[in-house]
Amino acid sequence: MQRPTRTNSQILRFIAAAAVLTKHSIVLFLPGSALLTIPWSGGVDLFFVISGFIMAWLTRDWFGRPGASGQFLLRRAIRIIPPYWFFTSLMVATLLIAPDAPRHTRFAIGPAIASYAFFPWPRPSDGGVWPLLAQGWTLNYEAFFYV
Repeated sequence: MQRPTRTNSQILRFIAAAAVLTKHSIVLFLPGSALLTIPWSGGVDLFFVISGFIMAWLTRDWFGRPGASGQFLLRRAIRIIPPYWFFTSLMVATLLIAPDAPRHTRFAIGPAIASYAFFPWPRPSDGGVWPLLAQGWTLNYEAFFYV
């Protein structure tokens, strides 16, 4: 069975993701640019809202069904955890092999375990509450939301 597609929502998700990518690119390649006055980070908020809508819409027939919440969480875990753990493991390997390569974090066992567990923990390098793979902060929020 093919799932229905919400084309306009997918286009908005693309725009939201493109805004985030644009901001990160400007910060990386044009630091201090006047382009940073544009609220590119609003793409994160838009992406969260759209993703929440799509999840609710796709599971609308599940509401009130016994076991639906467990099935939802299992499906999200299967979709999210393997790639996140893979890329977190690449970051851990990088931190162990070339500890000075990443500029914003250093390896420590507590933050590493917390990163795999989607639990916010201060980074040893600057005290910022980010996972070792900084982009994982969104998954920390998602895990907190589900709990």
